[in-house]
Amino acid sequence: MKKMIVVVQVILLQLLVADVCAAHKIKKKGKVKIVDVRKTKLPEGDAKHHKYHDVEVYRTITESEGKKYDSYKVYHYSKLGDSLFCFYAGLASDHDFTMAWYKWENDTLADIKLYKKGQKKKERFKVFGVGHNGIKTSGMITEE
Repeated sequence: MKKMIVVVQVILLQLLVADVCAAHKIKKKGKVKIVDVRKTKLPEGDAKHHKYHDVEVYRTITESEGKKYDSYKVYHYSKLGDSLFCFYAGLASDHDFTMAWYKWENDTLADIKLYKKGQKKKERFKVFGVGHNGIKTSGMITEE
């Protein structure tokens, strides 16, 4: 009987280890519709209503030096320690994108592609969010 209990415990431990290892190998990816908020207010990122590695993209208006520009704001949700945070990055563009594809490369870096079905023009970049000792920062990496 003792031998059987030990065998069951070993099997359960192996399954647990395999599950944890598989979770680290998963690279979450997906598509989201871009929400046009140019005529309304841009919502604030709210980690309370999101899950780890969620992505949202909004088309909005950005003002700089008295001029207004069409832009896209990407909210991406990552953890710092045990807490979920909303990080963000922005991209100025006058192209009419309607969808965003994303793939998380690791816990803090996601590959993003903005596009409109049937059009050749796409914008591709990476967004990141990191933090240490209560200080967090986010941004984007472009290939140009």
